[in-house]
Formats: sequence, C-alpha cells, structure tokens
Amino acid sequence: MTSARIWKARKMSRLMPCSWQPLRQLSKSYSIPITPRLVRRYRILPAYRLNFNDGGGTLVDFKIVSPQTEVNPTTGNIVNGTVGTPQAGTGVYDAKYYINWEDSEQGGDFDQDMWGILTYRLDTTVNPATLEIATDAIAESTVNGQLFGFITNGTTEDGFHAYSGIESANYE
Repeated sequence: MTSARIWKARKMSRLMPCSWQPLRQLSKSYSIPITPRLVRRYRILPAYRLNFNDGGGTLVDFKIVSPQTEVNPTTGNIVNGTVGTPQAGTGVYDAKYYINWEDSEQGGDFDQDMWGILTYRLDTTVNPATLEIATDAIAESTVNGQLFGFITNGTTEDGFHAYSGIESANYE
C-alpha cells in the first residue's frame, strides 16, 4: 500500500468506519458536575392555511431579515414590523423574517401567492417570560383567501395562530 492510499484510508475512516480498520479512541474524557439550569425553549414555526379547501401550501422562500438580537426594549414596534435597536444585557430579544407561500401543497407554479413578515419579541426580564409575535401579509397574487400564521411550542398557547391573511381570510 502506498503512502497516498494510507492517507486516503485514514481520512475516509473519520467519515465512514471500515470493517478492516478498527477504530480507537485515543483521548480521555472527564465529567464535571454543573448546577442544573432550567432553560425554557420557545419554538416558532411559520404556518399557512388556504381557506379555499382548508388545505396547506408550500413554503417557497424564507429569509432572515433580522436575526434574534438583544435590543433596547423601548425601541422598535413588532406590530409595525420594526425591531429594536441592538443593546446588550437587556434580556429582550427581537427578530424578523420574510416568508413566501405558494397556495398548492405540492407546489404549483412556485410564485408569490402570499408573502409577508413575521416579527417577534421575547422578553426574559419578566417571570414568566413573554413572547409577542406579529404577522403582516404584505402582498398577494391570488384570488383565494389565505392565512399567514405560525405554530408555537413551549408557550401556554401552543398551536396554530394566524393574525393576518389575504382576500378576507379570518382566523379566530
């Protein structure tokens, strides 16, 4: 076996173990007890509903307009889709996302049947923490009623929520 072939075999063994080359762990591991810390996880998943047949749609595009950032709580207004001014140490976080939906579940023409903005503010300075979410359906290219919403997890009100839509779509 040439040295080049040995190098390749060793490089590949990191990705895919070979039965002819036994794996050996050469490092020692140590455990250090840490005081348990309660971490609450909140999840927000973009969601959509086509009112025409109570069906779903296809997520065509998703972009992070403003990543989750610690902000000055007196700035920004998520209802208007504006995030706060960055400031460390406040315990208040804002984020903003662009979301584009197609009204066919398997994707039809992949156009912009509805697109909009989802903005949220997480305030960890209060107990329990609060999560405010706002949606704004900005544009449409369809005649069908559609809901622009989200699904939450880790809150007291988990599930589907839609506070905006197009073509007189309404969710309560």
